[in-house]
Amino acid sequence: MIDANGPVPGRMNGAEEHIRLREIFAQSPSFSALLHGPDHRFVLANPAYQQLVGRCVIGRTVREASPKSKAKGFLLCLTRGFPRENPL
Repeated sequence: MIDANGPVPGRMNGAEEHIRLREIFAQSPSFSALLHGPDHRFVLANPAYQQLVGRCVIGRTVREASPKSKAKGFLLCLTRGFPRENPL
C-alpha cells in the first residue's frame, strides 16, 4: 500500500498483497474464478473450481474452456454484465 508520507510499518507492499490474495483465493472452499477482459479470459481459478470443471482453465477464454453448448448461456450473461465503455 502506498502512503503519501512513505511506507507504513506493518503494511504489505503491492507484490506481497498480490501473493496474499492468491493464497486466500486458493484456499477458499467455494469454487471461484476471476475473468479478465471482454473475451472473459481466466486469470485465476482456485483448486475447487478446477476440480469442478475437470481441467486447468488459466489463460483460456470461457469459450475455449467450455463446450459450446454449455458456454453459450454463460457467455451471454457475462457479455451483458461487461461494460462496453470506460466509465469516466
